[in-house]
Amino acid sequence: MTIVTVLCLLWAGFVYQLISVKYESKKYQPDGQMIEVEGHKMHIYAQGEGNPTVVMTVGLGSPSAVVDYYRVLEGLSHYTRAVVYERPGYGWSEKSTTPEPSNK
Repeated sequence: MTIVTVLCLLWAGFVYQLISVKYESKKYQPDGQMIEVEGHKMHIYAQGEGNPTVVMTVGLGSPSAVVDYYRVLEGLSHYTRAVVYERPGYGWSEKSTTPEPSNK
């Protein structure tokens, strides 16, 4: 009985998370721009002006590069243009059906 209860709670949490993500993505719009790359929308956020442009992204384990690098962007924007992009499937960027370059 205990295993069934735990499995039911895990399933309920999973379903709740799926519903919450759909609701929040409609309620909260991303800062920055959504650009189309190979038929998929990617989220980029830029601040500042000048050269060179500093481009950043985040590795695995982070839900959003913009959130992780927001303070860095603010600091760099006083000196040059700073851009952060969210890879497909991260943050506000859509998931891609194109395989990663390492998987091609």
